[in-house]
Amino acid sequence: MPEEKSLKLLIVEDDPGIATMLNAFFTSHDVNTQIAPDGKKALELVTTFTPDIIILDIVLPYVDGLSVLDKLRSNSIQIPVILLTDKSSVEEKLTGFEHGADDYVTKPFSLKELWMRVQAILRRGQSVTLTNEHRILSVGGLSINPLTRMINLLDSTTLSLTKTEFDLLYFLADRKNQAVPHTVILEEVMGYSPTSQTKALVIHIANIRKKFDAQGVTDIELQAVPGIGYKLIAIQPSETDVQEDLT
Repeated sequence: MPEEKSLKLLIVEDDPGIATMLNAFFTSHDVNTQIAPDGKKALELVTTFTPDIIILDIVLPYVDGLSVLDKLRSNSIQIPVILLTDKSSVEEKLTGFEHGADDYVTKPFSLKELWMRVQAILRRGQSVTLTNEHRILSVGGLSINPLTRMINLLDSTTLSLTKTEFDLLYFLADRKNQAVPHTVILEEVMGYSPTSQTKALVIHIANIRKKFDAQGVTDIELQAVPGIGYKLIAIQPSETDVQEDLT
């Protein structure tokens, strides 16, 4: 049997004490780690180390964490990122999600909780792929492939989503036209307790909608279902639109 691939984790932290603690903890769990003490080194290691997941401090020398995240996402690098920072206000957390973070942990933090967050994020893609046996889903003009994790549009372009955004979209597409409760999405897709008080889901949904708008995706819609959750629907062209196309 082939040897199981070791999880590769990039720790981006300028505090030597915290970096050493994280490194010792994760290596004790058989995780292959690398430490970047600044944003510049982090961007180098993303290419040479090719991590499966990144724990990223926001306040860093040379290049701050949010700029590192922007650089990754602008280059369509969708490696999952957990932000780690002293900043704890709701606005700062939302800013992190808007920049493309997958999760957010504030200092001081529990190593056990951080490990659970890492595992939850990595399970998302596996569960989506394994449960649905690599089924490619089509909704409107989108073709969503869980094996390649690619979203193709009718004009042959692709829609670039973060890991969490992709998992959310696939989960809702597999339940097309169904109102899926917030609690179900939080627990089954995002790895949160269904009773968690978090705005993470709202921000991820908003980011997907922004990317739809940016690429002119108008034939599907992510609808909020008040008091319940969200549903994904395909929008049929109106009869007037069809008549105009024929003229």
